[in-house]
Amino acid sequence: MIDSFAPFSFFLAASHSRRIALGVLSASAWVAAGGVSLESGAPVQRVPPFPKSISGIAHVGGTRYWAVADDSTGTEGGLYPCTIEIGPEGTNIVSFSTCPTNGCVRLAGASDLEGCAVDPATGRIWASDEATGTIREYDTFTGQAVRSLAIPETLAAQRPNLGFEALSMRGDGLALWTCTEEALECDGPRASPDAGTTVRFAKFSRRSAGDDFALETIVPYTTDCRMLPVDWKHKARRGVAGLCALPDGSLLVLERELGFGPLLRGMPTFFRFGWSVYRVARPEDATDVTSITSLRDAAWTAVAKELLADGAGLANFEGICLGPLLPGGGQSVLLVSDAGDGISPSMLLPLVLRGLDSGPVATESAAAGDPPRTETTP
Repeated sequence: MIDSFAPFSFFLAASHSRRIALGVLSASAWVAAGGVSLESGAPVQRVPPFPKSISGIAHVGGTRYWAVADDSTGTEGGLYPCTIEIGPEGTNIVSFSTCPTNGCVRLAGASDLEGCAVDPATGRIWASDEATGTIREYDTFTGQAVRSLAIPETLAAQRPNLGFEALSMRGDGLALWTCTEEALECDGPRASPDAGTTVRFAKFSRRSAGDDFALETIVPYTTDCRMLPVDWKHKARRGVAGLCALPDGSLLVLERELGFGPLLRGMPTFFRFGWSVYRVARPEDATDVTSITSLRDAAWTAVAKELLADGAGLANFEGICLGPLLPGGGQSVLLVSDAGDGISPSMLLPLVLRGLDSGPVATESAAAGDPPRTETTP
């Protein structure tokens, strides 16, 4: 989540090491080693009365999704059933609808929802709460918490508003991944213009869909550095906003950046949201740091990452998930932006993933055949 900040005069400008972008969104696609690629499509703007502060999204099956909104005031915060139809090529969104804010499912005890994942075994939703540092499973009809992940002590020292931002479950329901947005207090500094920040990717696993999740491994991941030097009111950042667990054991990682231009009379002349999607092909090759209490003085090897797509502009992309398989081949991927800061637009961005070594596992949940709890609004 990005804290709300009062509107200020700015130029619609964005800088990046690879290009200069003007406007709401500029995106590029890349082909990583092994032929895996991610093609960016056409963004679509969500319009009221739909919630602005959507921070996480998960695919249920077909055109059905669940999304969470992180509004701590309680006006929008909760779980939203969504219907999103993606075109056959995967690069355009045909339609989007969800319930209005007064029809969402309020999740008990949640205050800052950031990520979500559908459990295919039960049809229930797992959600990460950045404010409380918890990850819980919820009943999607009642909003009551069913159970919680046992969070290890090595993930406890989270910086305020930089905690559990990302959450994703593999399509077979046997692996659940999460991480904080920026480094834990014990592990190192936040991202700067000179260096990235190192977060811990935690993998929870279970033998069968009926078992409880248990921690399997924790591996380090280092983000890119910030592109812009100005840290206006300590709001600048570069961290992991979303994870997407792929069926071959690899991960898609959504890095999100907020940067500011030079100050004029104490106010930034412009601001920039940047995003990058990386693929971590082999998380298991990194050092398992589960038993390491601090990364500052320890020896370790971070996961290797490969850039697949990136963009810059004013859209604050916070959520990522797989969508349906595409009839012409490839896998749809969806990014969702959080506009709760009062300035950023509410966007959806479709992408197409190609070249995975193994075919995607179906993500239809146990309740995928049931209608959404709340009727969607056109």
